[in-house]
Amino acid sequence: GGALTPSLTIGSVCGFLFSAALTQLGVPGDHAIAYSLVGMAAFFTTAANAPITSLVLVVEFTMAGQMMFPLIIGVLVSYGMAMHHHPRNRERAINLSILSVSGPGEVSRVESN
Repeated sequence: GGALTPSLTIGSVCGFLFSAALTQLGVPGDHAIAYSLVGMAAFFTTAANAPITSLVLVVEFTMAGQMMFPLIIGVLVSYGMAMHHHPRNRERAINLSILSVSGPGEVSRVESN
């Protein structure tokens, strides 16, 4: 099985459910399609680890060029969160926290007590 169609579908449903929740909370406006598109792009960005591809696919599939700015924001937030919470990045942060930088090009290991 592929990742494209399920990721876009799940993202669209998540965006629609978020829009429905906003409507129930009393937020005015017809925003279901907009949140569905942002959900599609954001979810596929996280699933495929490809923010530019996700952005281009959603815009091309839906011909929604007017949604470019909200899609860019959704894709960047999704990609940033995915990279922040990835286990490899947490290990890198832990490894960097035990290093001491004393000057340009001078990195030494801090001894723990």
